[in-house]
Amino acid sequence: MKSFFLQKNKIYFLLLLSIIFLKSTALLAYDSDTVKILNPKQSQIIKEYISAIQKFDRLIDYEPNNSEAYAKRALCKDLIGDWKGAIEDYSTASKLDPKKAEGYLLAIGSINNKLGNFSEAVHSYDKAIALNQKNSAAYFLRGASKQLLRNYKGAIEDYDKAIELFPQFTQAYSAKGTVLLEEKDLLKAISDFDKAIKINPNYAKAYYGKGLAEERLDRKKDALQDFTKAFELGFPPAGAKLKDLKTDSSK
Repeated sequence: MKSFFLQKNKIYFLLLLSIIFLKSTALLAYDSDTVKILNPKQSQIIKEYISAIQKFDRLIDYEPNNSEAYAKRALCKDLIGDWKGAIEDYSTASKLDPKKAEGYLLAIGSINNKLGNFSEAVHSYDKAIALNQKNSAAYFLRGASKQLLRNYKGAIEDYDKAIELFPQFTQAYSAKGTVLLEEKDLLKAISDFDKAIKINPNYAKAYYGKGLAEERLDRKKDALQDFTKAFELGFPPAGAKLKDLKTDSSK
């Protein structure tokens, strides 16, 4: 039982780490002119990251084999939009400390997604999976990249593998549902969204996806309920769908 929870915590950590990288957007390029046009709070944040990068520069000059310094500098570069520099630093950290390469490869994959280099992202996740074939987060993230490449068959296979390794993987069920939506397999999509909701009744994206499937099946009452729930849980796109459905019903 203890090993299960340790594995579960590791999965959540790796997934959280990667999703942060996947969702984070550049705080803009870190030149002095850019800093001047930001509001004071944004400007201060950028300056702090620049200062941190400069400190890691000096540390790396003094300790060129310090893998953690490269990894931390990579994170700072990622957060200010120096994605090429971040990838270079994560790659160096990975070579210096192969034991942590798995996590660094996930980060590289996520940055490549932000750059639109989806094939490169898949390649990074391939490497991470080669190091650990039981990392459900890596399969999930590779599935997301394949989905962006419209390789729906490959995406579903990866989402299924992620679920096999971690049956409570809410996001994987929901993501698989979105692929099935794209393939117009609406009943199967609803089934996967339902599974996601059963695991986490507060997962707004699953309600939204299910609402889309219900709407396409012309089940407007069910769609309205799902969009309402998604909106109540804080998913703004559901508000627009609610407005559209209510407008249609009033005609």
